[in-house]
Amino acid sequence: MKETDKKLNLLLIEDNPGDVRIIEEVMRDLHEFKLSDVNCLSSAFEYLSNNKTDIVLLDLGLPDSQGLDTVRKIVSQIPLIPVIVLTGFKDDGLALNAIKIGAQDYLIKGKIDSDMLQRSIHHSIERKHSAIELLESKTKYQTIFESTGTATLIVEEDTTILMANSQCYADTGFTPAELIGKKWIQYVA
Repeated sequence: MKETDKKLNLLLIEDNPGDVRIIEEVMRDLHEFKLSDVNCLSSAFEYLSNNKTDIVLLDLGLPDSQGLDTVRKIVSQIPLIPVIVLTGFKDDGLALNAIKIGAQDYLIKGKIDSDMLQRSIHHSIERKHSAIELLESKTKYQTIFESTGTATLIVEEDTTILMANSQCYADTGFTPAELIGKKWIQYVA
């Protein structure tokens, strides 16, 4: 890492001092990161409102929040910051659900080494940036689609209607339930 490169700011939300020490030890040789830690979700929200943070490392069992509810709360408060769940439990179902509700990765505390954590951090940041770009693109597309002033349909090759803009509904009098998923050819005289 070059001297001029900025360090990435990581926030570890972990209430177990032993686990904090383990993560600090894993990160000892990762000089591109600056690690801060808090021991509960309410302290995390306060920290995040006052400090630039590039990524959050989140324990699921905190004094003021437990399980997937912890992920939901943090992701809803910081939708632009990637979150990596760190837990002591290997549970593929829980991991998948954490990802579905917005975590970027799910790592088992006792199995993490510095290379794995570094890779996860970088990949999580890139995945989050890609998701944000995709959402922005989708929003722009939806705005253009809705503002054309002309009834517009988007159909699959087999003529199944995927989308219709509000002008289409206004001009035809059809409802979304009457158009979406139907073949457009049945509406053409």
